[in-house]
Amino acid sequence: MNKNGFTVIEFLVYFMLTVMLTMLLNQAALYIHQHTKSHMVYCSTWLQAMTAIDLLSQDVETSSYESVLWKKLSEHELIMPGQRQVDIGWSVYKNNLVRIVGSFNKHLNTWHHKRRTIVLKGVSKASFKVERTQKSVVAITLLISFNIDTASCDLDRRVMIKNRVVPC
Repeated sequence: MNKNGFTVIEFLVYFMLTVMLTMLLNQAALYIHQHTKSHMVYCSTWLQAMTAIDLLSQDVETSSYESVLWKKLSEHELIMPGQRQVDIGWSVYKNNLVRIVGSFNKHLNTWHHKRRTIVLKGVSKASFKVERTQKSVVAITLLISFNIDTASCDLDRRVMIKNRVVPC
């Protein structure tokens, strides 16, 4: 530096260092933002899956253990008697895990006055395994595969009728 201030060369060196430092900091901030966003999506989807499992557990635990009262017990659909003469159904519809509340006619295989709620999106595969004796339902195991961004997650949960949830 001379008495009159910076030379042009000194100015260009400081300017280039400032530009390179700014670019480096912007790249780091962008990487942190992308990583945080993908982690938030992962945690949010995982939380939705856990909520779906808890809601299914609550529905199964509060329903009747007598298998004659259950309207439908299949690998891809459950329809159980709920409280206050309302039926509760669980199935996969258009890659979503869906909970249906309403009145189900077993003979016509149709719902009346139904409300459909999407509990979990991005479900690639789901199945219900029903454990039962001749007269009663003992437990339901939910096997579910869902996608989070590009990753695929598998979850299985066994729900006992006697107010217990037992992981598989």
